[in-house]
Amino acid sequence: AVILGGGRIIKHKIHALLKLGVSLTIAVSSDRLLSRMLDDEAAAMLQRRLAEAGVRILPRTDATRVVARDGRVRAVITAAGEELPADLVMLAKGIRPDIELARAGGVATERGVLVDEYLRTSRPEVFAAGDCAEAPDMLVPGKRSIPGTWFEAVAQGEIAGANMVDASRPSPGAFKMNVMDILGIAVASMGLIEPPDSEGRGVVRARDGNYRKLVISRDRIVGAVLIGDVSEAGAIAMLIRRGLTLSDLKPLDLSKPIGYADLTLRQPSVFGIRTD
Repeated sequence: AVILGGGRIIKHKIHALLKLGVSLTIAVSSDRLLSRMLDDEAAAMLQRRLAEAGVRILPRTDATRVVARDGRVRAVITAAGEELPADLVMLAKGIRPDIELARAGGVATERGVLVDEYLRTSRPEVFAAGDCAEAPDMLVPGKRSIPGTWFEAVAQGEIAGANMVDASRPSPGAFKMNVMDILGIAVASMGLIEPPDSEGRGVVRARDGNYRKLVISRDRIVGAVLIGDVSEAGAIAMLIRRGLTLSDLKPLDLSKPIGYADLTLRQPSVFGIRTD
């Protein structure tokens, strides 16, 4: 089998095909699997594990056509002219918002339906939420994002619904977070996977088969990538969403796991705990 694309929806396909004993090749246009979720080092670690399971991964590979004979798929031809034998071809290219209805109704669109912080479109009486909504990003001023996750869609839907009935409830901004399991390998990604500017930095810890990278910019953790042990994911996500700075959390040793206890002890108000 050949899978075209290396997006988030690939995990179920990998599991199902290997469970059936199918020889599997994955061709991705980018330089790595899950390129919007993982940085280079994390992706390389995951790809090594998949290779050990018998998965062949072809980065920077685009398919130009699928060859069929006698009513059956036989191969995939790449842009480089390589023929990949295949009895089955599957797509894992991710999502693309269907914006035709909004566009036909005169609503401003780009990659998705453009909305403001109240999830209102360019037509004041029309709101959008979820996978079709291109909303202001929580972490990068002036940027718009489509998180494409169920959790974010529900949160946006609640805000849009409230604002439809005359509330003035702003959205905290679009925030990307994904946690998944690929062949028993836990993977978590949230926020930015690389520093947004020259002032940013990444704090990496890799040992015992685990990988953890914190992305830091202007005294804030703005993203994280975890492979293996992802037990910190919830606490890190809360830290990012609440906009806490590293100064707020001093003393915090970034070389050690971050837990809810760290946030509770240093910023009890995050959990609604009064100290007076």
